[in-house]
Amino acid sequence: MIAGYIEQDRSEEALKSFEQMKREHVSPDAVTFACSLKACGSIGAVHKGNEIHDEIQRKGMLGKHLIVDNALLDMYTKFGLLGKAQEVFDRILCPDIVSWNTLITGYGKYDRGHEVLKYFEKMQRAGVKPDAITFTCSLKACGSIPSAEKGRSLHMSIIKEGFESDSSVCSSLVDMYAKC
Repeated sequence: MIAGYIEQDRSEEALKSFEQMKREHVSPDAVTFACSLKACGSIGAVHKGNEIHDEIQRKGMLGKHLIVDNALLDMYTKFGLLGKAQEVFDRILCPDIVSWNTLITGYGKYDRGHEVLKYFEKMQRAGVKPDAITFTCSLKACGSIPSAEKGRSLHMSIIKEGFESDSSVCSSLVDMYAKC
């Protein structure tokens, strides 16, 4: 039910179902928590999101379920709570491309270009290959700083990784060069 409500953009009903589930003594699993956190992020329910985060911590699930960690990360970046997002990210044992992109996108959304590029480089050192989202956000950061040198380096990586025909990446390249 909760996932269905989320898919239909009915986040308030999803959270009501989550509460009903708990009243009926049904223990939430990782998917339930992830969906409930997504609902919080969708409607800006910061307080409820923090409550769910606390419950996840009490149950010892933090850092053990990537789907939950990524949902927390996404929720906090949507709220602009980048310090909290960073704390969650730092506890993820093996961040995947979703984890990295969520953090990078969050920093980009709040015009923190230096952090975007810092985490882009950390992601590469960790052996995670960038995708179109990573490149798009990183190019935007280069344009906002501005850093044409880093932008040209990213351009070479884009060609090397085969993203030169991706429309969002190409648009971001044009924008970056125009701003630099």
